Amino acid sequence: MSTVTNFDTLHHDEWTGTLVAEVYDLDDTKNHVLDIEKPWQVEASWHLDSKEPNIDTTFGFWEITFFVESIGTKPGGYEGDVGSAKLRFHEDALPTSTPTMYSWTVKLEVPRGKINLPGIYKVTTLVQYKSPHNMPKEMAGFAEHPIVTFYEAQ
Repeated sequence: MSTVTNFDTLHHDEWTGTLVAEVYDLDDTKNHVLDIEKPWQVEASWHLDSKEPNIDTTFGFWEITFFVESIGTKPGGYEGDVGSAKLRFHEDALPTSTPTMYSWTVKLEVPRGKINLPGIYKVTTLVQYKSPHNMPKEMAGFAEHPIVTFYEAQ
């Protein structure tokens, strides 16, 4: 049940890529039915392939943010980010077999109690490239996960 989307850039002729987003339960199993009393995890993996890079990636970084929004008419559900991370473009890239391909992965644990009410929720991942001055640049990836439900164990 992975969510796979294209990575967006203003330089389509130079960069192509994909973003894969996942939700996991505490046992590291992909799951979309989660116990509200237990921690859970979100993961983003993305790669970019460059033909002739024209973007200065020397000092920039990736900012990854995971958002959750309650769905439906039930008042009091959670809306906001549940975690974020920053990765450097070159230093944090994973090894690849192609010198023009870059890959990154980040997995964060969301603590128990972050979602305070059982119900249906939408999880969205934003991966955005930023300058050293924290200004958004011309590359970003967006992924809406499959809908998740939080339940309260009896």
